[in-house]
Amino acid sequence: MPRFGGTVSPEDAAVTTRYRSSVRVKFLIAALTASLMASSLVIWQRETVIESTRKEREDRDRSISRLLALESSEMLDADPDLASLLAARAFRVSPTREAETSLRNAGALPLAHRLTGHQDAVLRLAFSPDGRVLATAGGSADGSRAVRLWDTASGRTRATVPYAPENLVQGVAFSSSGETLAVGQSDKTVQLWDMATGHPHPAVTLDSSGIDAADFTPDGRLYATSGSHRIQVWDTATGRLRNSFRHPTDALVVGIKFAPDGHTLATTDNGFKTVRLWDVDRGRLRTTLTGRQDSVSAMAFSPDGRALAVGGSSSVVQVWDTTTGRRRTALTGNQDSVDAVAFSPDGRTVAAGGWDNVIEVWDSRNPARTTARKPNRPHTTLTGHAGRVTSLAFSPDASTLASGSDDHTVRLWNTPVGRTISRSRNFVYAIAFSPDGRTLATTAGTTVQLWNTRTRRLRATIGAQENGVDAFAFSPDGRTFGVASDDTVRLWDTRTRHLRSTLTARQKGVYSIAFSPDGHTLATGGGDHATRIWDTGTGRVRATLTGHQNSVGSVAFSPDGRTLATAGDLTVRLWNMRTMRSRAVLEYQLGLDGDTKVAFSPDGRTLAGSADGVVWFWDTATGQPQRSRSEGLGTIASQNGTIMALAFSPDGHTFVTANTDRRTRLWDTATGRLRSTLTGHTGPVIAMSLNRGGRTLATASIDHTVRLWDVGLPALEKTIAKICRSLGRDFTADERATYLSGQPSDPTCRQDTKTS
Repeated sequence: MPRFGGTVSPEDAAVTTRYRSSVRVKFLIAALTASLMASSLVIWQRETVIESTRKEREDRDRSISRLLALESSEMLDADPDLASLLAARAFRVSPTREAETSLRNAGALPLAHRLTGHQDAVLRLAFSPDGRVLATAGGSADGSRAVRLWDTASGRTRATVPYAPENLVQGVAFSSSGETLAVGQSDKTVQLWDMATGHPHPAVTLDSSGIDAADFTPDGRLYATSGSHRIQVWDTATGRLRNSFRHPTDALVVGIKFAPDGHTLATTDNGFKTVRLWDVDRGRLRTTLTGRQDSVSAMAFSPDGRALAVGGSSSVVQVWDTTTGRRRTALTGNQDSVDAVAFSPDGRTVAAGGWDNVIEVWDSRNPARTTARKPNRPHTTLTGHAGRVTSLAFSPDASTLASGSDDHTVRLWNTPVGRTISRSRNFVYAIAFSPDGRTLATTAGTTVQLWNTRTRRLRATIGAQENGVDAFAFSPDGRTFGVASDDTVRLWDTRTRHLRSTLTARQKGVYSIAFSPDGHTLATGGGDHATRIWDTGTGRVRATLTGHQNSVGSVAFSPDGRTLATAGDLTVRLWNMRTMRSRAVLEYQLGLDGDTKVAFSPDGRTLAGSADGVVWFWDTATGQPQRSRSEGLGTIASQNGTIMALAFSPDGHTFVTANTDRRTRLWDTATGRLRSTLTGHTGPVIAMSLNRGGRTLATASIDHTVRLWDVGLPALEKTIAKICRSLGRDFTADERATYLSGQPSDPTCRQDTKTS
């Protein structure tokens, strides 16, 4: 037994120490565990709160984004500037589906630049011959007292040309070389400026009693003025009087306009109801245009001088034949007096604007006979100005329309111009892009032409078909090209141009063909009301699909290749490609007539079919209609012409229709909104094709031309940059208070988007 108060052995001491250490460790572990558990609980609670807060913020941002996108969509026509900013803000707040749709629609608007700097209405516009510079001049209250020169590509001011404070600019024009700018002023002087140095030449003073109205020839060589009931024509460079003739009445001549060749002059007086055409060289009156019941406030000659567009207080633009003095057509669309008109350089388009703050654009070649039931309506309406449209001018290549306004701004609008890739003696009725987009196939008869889409030069011609080419298609890999002619389909090697195989269809004519997505199957629709399914490897018929009561004019495979759509007799049939049996019959409504075309959306969930001027959309899973749209105002009764071709863009956001009214239209698939209208063909558009990237559209017309159009939409972030560059502004304080109340005050148009 141990002795109390005795000495502890080393062994016992060691045991005691180990025991005490063990107890301390256990206590420490327990305390640490408790502390860690408490800390973990705190961290978990904190993360839960953070996650909950994040979700609440994301839900709130999504709601705000959808609300802003809705506001944008509702005001896109009435106030496109604000609508575009709201769309950009909606996407910035949260990239919801609604925000994406509104942003794409805003990005498709044609505004290129909004130019600010004038302090009064912009009354004069003139493009340089190369279209790179725009000269603009304001009214009498323009405190800048300068003609502004703009870089049309960037929208930035290149230079300013000053004039005396007491003066008013009555005309601006570039020389044909673009080296000189002529500025006509109310003090009876003409100032010439050297565009290279920016220095003025000595001013030329005109020996005139006064100037009430004035105009330069397009090349700036001649300057016509009116005053004291006389019309005088001056040499711009020397100031020498070239001709002078008296107006037949004592009325004040308040409007004057040169024809492009400088040999004809149009005038109107303060009686406002008569336009007179003068022979400039002889100083004689050629003809008088009468029959108007309203005042004349705007005039514009066509490029060939054979037509004169006249605008006035009736809101109707009258187009006159300058040779016969008879009215060609009346253009309706403006809702108030017209104060500005312009012809495009090719003479195919007329633009007009005035007191309704809107610019209407028409096809000038529509028939002269217009009635209340068939008016000549505009194909494009440009909105955005906050004041009267006071001046209009097209760029030399017709790709840009400039507009000046009482709102002190100038707007540059993109006006799509297709590049002509080919002209033929016969009209082209079928076209198709190769899968890589480098080649465009066209036919206008018995051969197929293959064009280089970059150089627009002919690459090769595929052999003659005795009875003409009826249809063709590229295989998905681009290695095979199928050409249908009469009852035969020939498969060609696209690299060697050698014939691979010949399929004898015996279908009373093959009117449509399509390759399956894997390229192993070819479908042909024929005049025997049947569709044949071919094995492209063996050249044998795998199946014959029957059921239509008329020729099968259109066939299309779904993107996954499991379904084939065939169109004929105003019905569309969906076929299961595994069983080769019909799984649905889709019928058009309203007893429509005409050829039918079909196309699948990229995801295969929607099938589009056209008849006459109407496009129907079906759910491919249920076979039920989704919705209907028509060319025109969105109602089936207002279609104009027949749809000859249709297609979805590869991303599914755009739907394209080609029409016999000479126009090709681009629609937003989410909303059915018309995004843009492509004009330029002089005859019905009967075929089209989108390249795989969806950026280039080819159209063919009975006007014997094929045109290429840039129709691609930029990425969404780049769309915001485009909007910000075009507008050159952010939300105003009032706009922010109305639409962004309670939101962060950070800019929507950040510095990187303004310059990128």
